[in-house]
Amino acid sequence: IPGIYYARVLDSRKALELRDLPERMVIVGGGIIGMEFAFIFSSLGVKVSVVEYLDTVLGGCDRDVSQEIGRAARRQGIHIYTNAKAEAIDQAVDGQCIVSFTQGKERMYLTAGRVLMAVGRQPNLTGVDLDALRIEPNESGRGIKVNEYMQTNIPHIYAIGDVTDRLLLAHVASRQGVVAVKHIMGQEIAMDYSAVPSAIFTDPEIALVGMSESTAEEEGISIEVGRFPFAANGKALTYGDTRGFVKVIENRNSGKIIGGAIVGPHATDLIPELTLAIQWGLTAEQIANTIHAHPTTAEAIQEAVLGTAGGAIHL
Repeated sequence: IPGIYYARVLDSRKALELRDLPERMVIVGGGIIGMEFAFIFSSLGVKVSVVEYLDTVLGGCDRDVSQEIGRAARRQGIHIYTNAKAEAIDQAVDGQCIVSFTQGKERMYLTAGRVLMAVGRQPNLTGVDLDALRIEPNESGRGIKVNEYMQTNIPHIYAIGDVTDRLLLAHVASRQGVVAVKHIMGQEIAMDYSAVPSAIFTDPEIALVGMSESTAEEEGISIEVGRFPFAANGKALTYGDTRGFVKVIENRNSGKIIGGAIVGPHATDLIPELTLAIQWGLTAEQIANTIHAHPTTAEAIQEAVLGTAGGAIHL
């Protein structure tokens, strides 16, 4: 996009180094990073607009999750332009940025003191000469190829973290490091990506793990989906924050939990229960028959699980 190297155009790292706040900010990209920063700056009083190429923000999430966050963003005053392609960033004589984008056939313009480019991240291999080291890159050429024990094609050289170009998450990098060290010590514990939780710090928070509802349907897996709104949860009512829901996805054939999504208060703190269930193949019945303390937001998980088998008790 022409103009992305202007001084007033930020990436996610520079956005954290700001010493003063602009009156207005345009965020190009409505994915995880873009929406997290949209809520951060909006809560600090900045008038935020998000320009997203897809037809919804958080395009990697199920539609009900992205719609919930879209509604929350609009209630907070964040303007969202979907199906919008950023074309260029120009600089006005007063230093303001002018972001031009197309939405349908219409050319539109936004002015802002700062523009944040939030269209994704990629591995940083600057200064690493893979050819000289004879280390094979992965199929995309963006990262280093590793096996399930984090070994490169040279057995005594391991690679972990973002350079592997798998899931660019800190907790994934930490687990990869543990797997690598255990293998070096003679313990063959393979890296497993099937139950990696994602924590998205919007307002309300989002937490995801396992297979999404849409992916399960695309792969032809017979599923049962249980949902429970935080509006019916006693602890959420005492918080005064009843936005969002818990969604649990069960494989009908095995009865096992294969996915889950939480949108709402402390979602990122609740996701470990569903992560544990998926990691160790627990069934919906096993979770439903586990006593959950009252009053807690964790009860919403049990209620959502009950929803896969006929209906929640408190709804």
